[in-house]
Amino acid sequence: MKKNTIEDEELLRLRVERELRSRVRRGELKKGARLPGERQLAGELAVSRGTLRSALETLELSGFLHRVPGKGTFIRDDGVTVRNLNIGYIFPEPEISLVYQSYGNYAINSEVWRGIMEYCVARGITASFIPAQANAAERVDRALFERIKRDCSGVILPSREFPGLAALLEREKFPFCHTCPAEGAPHVFYDVEKGVDTAARKLLESRCRSVIMLTLARDSSPAGSTWEMKVRGFRREFARAGFPIPDDHIIRLPCEERGVLQALRQVLPEKRPLPDCFFSATPMISFALLHIAAERHWEIPKKVQILGYANDMNMRRTIPELTCVRLPHAAIGRTAADHLANFVLNGIPIPAQTLLEAELVPGETTR
Repeated sequence: MKKNTIEDEELLRLRVERELRSRVRRGELKKGARLPGERQLAGELAVSRGTLRSALETLELSGFLHRVPGKGTFIRDDGVTVRNLNIGYIFPEPEISLVYQSYGNYAINSEVWRGIMEYCVARGITASFIPAQANAAERVDRALFERIKRDCSGVILPSREFPGLAALLEREKFPFCHTCPAEGAPHVFYDVEKGVDTAARKLLESRCRSVIMLTLARDSSPAGSTWEMKVRGFRREFARAGFPIPDDHIIRLPCEERGVLQALRQVLPEKRPLPDCFFSATPMISFALLHIAAERHWEIPKKVQILGYANDMNMRRTIPELTCVRLPHAAIGRTAADHLANFVLNGIPIPAQTLLEAELVPGETTR
């Protein structure tokens, strides 16, 4: 039996699409009607079920069909098309300013945006990047919400810096999703506890018996922050192994990114005994540590190990190559966009919480 080529499959798929549209125009299928089952419909149209599914997916993306899990596939009768499906990504305005950039959040949120765009391009829908004022006054949030209602089918919030807007979205039952931990609101994030366990166990397996943990002061509060979760997790794992971490090994650098190198020189005087390893919570701290290591001729990883923790492509371009726990920010963006699209198109409820896994990327800075 002759196998279909890719071109043949494409022609068959297009024929299925044209035939179903023609049946609606001829009145054989009414708007709002349920399509026959896949087996029956594939037989009627003389195509494989795989070709039929591909055609149905394309028709769904174009807004011609509407799938309802557990009920079937229906001809749309509400005038809504996926071509009009637009997912908005709300982004704190100061972080994209040419004058001021918060490097850590900018890198993270850019990765989330990349994931959103990858998903939307693959599905043939649109996404909008919406700069907005963080922690804005009520009237500003209201104006932004009116714009969102006019232009978007759903929105993604990258942080908890939009409490007023989030409250409006929830009150008005407008589809939205956070890409950070958000108590009581739908959110997609990574499993912080598993990520911390991965990092701590890697160091213990690398024969580390002492570690200095470094973050920026702004990332160290409130008590429920991811930094505090990292500290608790490290202390738990190291204590279990019989190597408790003292308080003076938990360091919060009192500065922004641009002052990290100088701050590290002050908290790590040359006469201070070195730990087996440094754990850095941000890319900039990792880069500064590598700079100081070169200045002071530390033997990495023989005498001192460095473990990074973030998701920045530059963390793979250091010399020596940095070992790091890579966080799945692009996957978080793709997943959040998928939740919104499935809710708007198929009525599938947005999960209250979706946790993805971090990944350990081996490099040359740990043994």
